[in-house]
Amino acid sequence: MPSIYKPSYTRKDSKTGKKVTKKLKKWYIEYIDAQGIKKRIPGFVDKEATKQLAAKIEKEVALESAGIVDQFSIQAKRPISEQLSDFRKHLEAKDITTKQVNQVINRVTAAFKGCEFLTLKDLDPEKLNQWLAKRRKNGLSARTSNFYLKACRSFCNWLRKFNRYPENPFDQIETVKIETDIRHQRRALSFIEVAKLISVTKTANRLCCLGGEDRAILYLTAFITGIRASELASLKPSSFNFETTPATVTIESAYSKRRRKDVLPLHASVKDTIEDWIQRKKKGDEFLWPGNWSKKAAKMMRGDLKRAEIPYKTKEGYADFHALRHSFLTALARSGVHPKAMQGLARHSTVKLTLDNYSHFELDDLNTALKQLELPTKPELVSEPIEKSSVSLHVGQHVGNTDFSCHSMTSEGNEASNEEEVVKNPKGGKIKQLIEEGTYYLVKKIGGGTRIRTGDDGFANRCLSHLAMPPLMFSFFMGGSP
Repeated sequence: MPSIYKPSYTRKDSKTGKKVTKKLKKWYIEYIDAQGIKKRIPGFVDKEATKQLAAKIEKEVALESAGIVDQFSIQAKRPISEQLSDFRKHLEAKDITTKQVNQVINRVTAAFKGCEFLTLKDLDPEKLNQWLAKRRKNGLSARTSNFYLKACRSFCNWLRKFNRYPENPFDQIETVKIETDIRHQRRALSFIEVAKLISVTKTANRLCCLGGEDRAILYLTAFITGIRASELASLKPSSFNFETTPATVTIESAYSKRRRKDVLPLHASVKDTIEDWIQRKKKGDEFLWPGNWSKKAAKMMRGDLKRAEIPYKTKEGYADFHALRHSFLTALARSGVHPKAMQGLARHSTVKLTLDNYSHFELDDLNTALKQLELPTKPELVSEPIEKSSVSLHVGQHVGNTDFSCHSMTSEGNEASNEEEVVKNPKGGKIKQLIEEGTYYLVKKIGGGTRIRTGDDGFANRCLSHLAMPPLMFSFFMGGSP
């Protein structure tokens, strides 16, 4: 049975100098909860109102003891600080770094303090949205604003998952578009810039506890693997395996950003350079690049860029240490590497992150890509009939330098006999052998154009085994549907 009372306190009377005992104006309620813990909460100045609150508490305790109480209502009364303490323990039990845990908790704490959320009952999406908007107006970047929102959503998802809150009130808040508010846009260094940076740094003086050659090999490794600065700082001689093909570098799960053991291939062109440097430097299995340089890698590289007369900032963006990772992925994209392979080498969670944030294409790159587009010739614009030799030339453009010979095809679209005129390539080759085995081509004029078809469904696949060309491309110039 809850009891109500007015706490008393003793103070010295300013007039008489004697100690006087007085009571607070507000009534308090003391009760024992369903777990048998004695609690005291403030009531009201009005005694009757405090009695009604005490009766309500008594009823809720009885329902909770019987196991028929709503858990949400219980959790809603707990202070946010207690909930965040439990959330921290949950995060620490997961396979993420202490730095990440502190970032999430600090962001949620700052946001809730700014919004004056004291209990779960206070959670209000509009208040959080207004607080974030105010912070952005005062200089907070769009990306950081989204990080704060993501942390708050993560906290509420945890509440919902463990039946502490019925829903995530912050799901309805939209993230801010970061494309219009990029504060530190990185750029991709060209091959010439990277080569110059490495060459000049190799003979430079010691900086950030690393010698010139050590930094040169560091920049080379970062550029050719895309490994992050903190991960590079964890590498030891045993992290490299030069006996396999290809040679590999391993990042242990304790140091990998995604908390997994990552094994990455090393480009063959740098294998000997890195191996020779490690053999000369090797002193047991200690860190190859020791010290806390990774925390000031941008400043370190900025000094080496200045020495190499390479601009740190251009209209495309900044060339800090992490820009080497951008340069690596941009080089892969420019080389035509499949986006999924790029994602694997970058160890990103999504292809979108790899392509949108780390692949930098300039106007020259787009122009080069455009030049690869082969526009079809409109039939009405063709004044002369297609010559037999043009058919061979057209096919040659698709198959490259592959030997091509066809002794069963005419430019009129009929099956040729040995006496008929045929489209020839005197080099002969594998395709000639296949044709002689019974497979033939037909050339048909369709809408003024010329397409090539085969009477054997398996012909394309058998040719692919020799041409090593994607079936889709082969199907296209064979006249099938792309």
